[in-house]
Amino acid sequence: MPKSLLDLNDEILWLIGQYVDGDLAIPMPSFGPYWTTYPDLIDPKTSRDLIFFRSTCRRLRHACRLQGIHMVIDEIEVEGRAGPEENLCSDGIQKCVRRARISPLCRRRSLRGHSPETTFASKLQPLSYLEELSVQHGTETSSKLATQVFETLPEPLDFLPNLKSLSVDFDCNDCSGHLPLLLITSAPKLQHLKMYLDPPVDVPDWDPLQAFSAILKAWTDHNLKPYMPLTTLYLKYPWSARGIIWRSWGKVIREAFKLLPELEDFQVASFNKKGKELTFGTYLICSKEEQGNAELVQWKFEVMNLEDGDWRNSWTLEEMINYLKPSSKLKIFDPIIVIQPGESRPCNLSPSSNHITRKSIYHDQNSYESSRFEDLLSKYEHLLRSQMKAAAEALIELVPSLQEGAFWERGTEVSYDDWYRWKWTKSIGDDGTPEAEVTKTPLTLKTAGKSQ
Repeated sequence: MPKSLLDLNDEILWLIGQYVDGDLAIPMPSFGPYWTTYPDLIDPKTSRDLIFFRSTCRRLRHACRLQGIHMVIDEIEVEGRAGPEENLCSDGIQKCVRRARISPLCRRRSLRGHSPETTFASKLQPLSYLEELSVQHGTETSSKLATQVFETLPEPLDFLPNLKSLSVDFDCNDCSGHLPLLLITSAPKLQHLKMYLDPPVDVPDWDPLQAFSAILKAWTDHNLKPYMPLTTLYLKYPWSARGIIWRSWGKVIREAFKLLPELEDFQVASFNKKGKELTFGTYLICSKEEQGNAELVQWKFEVMNLEDGDWRNSWTLEEMINYLKPSSKLKIFDPIIVIQPGESRPCNLSPSSNHITRKSIYHDQNSYESSRFEDLLSKYEHLLRSQMKAAAEALIELVPSLQEGAFWERGTEVSYDDWYRWKWTKSIGDDGTPEAEVTKTPLTLKTAGKSQ
């Protein structure tokens, strides 16, 4: 008789089930830093192939364990089905939920006879095997309802025992101190975190350093461990004219390195709240250093004084690193360092048809005819990349564990409001010494936040 799939033993059938499980192809964490529009990968359809494969017969259902279920809670209803005879509300299926996305603060939920606090707490508590959680805002938020949610969450906070990855990604001044604190504290195995700091409306003397430290120290106090084992931190830092906020940017980064010794990927971004536009972390001012040999170009780099945010007493890269004291395991560091090469990027007087029209007087002052543009652009980017290469190699020398970073450039050939992100990576030269390779084509970040 011809052989069939069911002639294989259970171990082989289980292995086949692994290949049809779409969740295994999704990284942990599934989210990216704040500056990028990373696609949302939490989707109930991800495990559809595995579910249908198991539904074929009892033998496959027994051999292939259901796993990697994604749950999306947009309202009271739960989106997604586990199978013809299975319900996501059953205890057995809830144990198979690996990733979930929830929007807990929709005003309209209360109209259906369900309070938002009941929705939030009741939907998360049964998901004891949840490994990734994304908390996003609803279409309408209410400070009053948010307060009710936080006050009714269970005590002690132990309802996310297996959570490894958490993204708290929405802007709500009244939630910024409560929601990350409560969720982070309830996750003893948390490794990847995306969170925001936002000053509450009614706290004029709010200190971002104290708020950030309180969240991390609450975790250590509750879990009785010396430090939090985070390896990934994507932080949105508040944009504000308040002196205590913009002066604390470097202090918050230093505190993160101090309290998170396992940190490998640390990226910080700030956005102008009015326009949702990316803003700088610190500038990197480049200038030539006087040398006896005119053919040998040495670059001198200056950054903002991170202790008080004062440019009148700028620091060298070495002083910056000595102040921050990065983790010895740090591999990726991107706090939005904006490079200042000492020259302006040339702009084409006649941009191509796929570019939008120039927006500012900046382009009238720095534009050239097409005949000169390409040559000027080539010389400018050669200068820029040589500076970035030298700065990256200086950082690698100061932090040997670094493998990747980026420098940012404000203004493109098309719009001064757009950004270029120049990624650099560490490599080993022929002589065995570390080198930095700067990408030839930068990533373009549009004003609206869409990357290309």
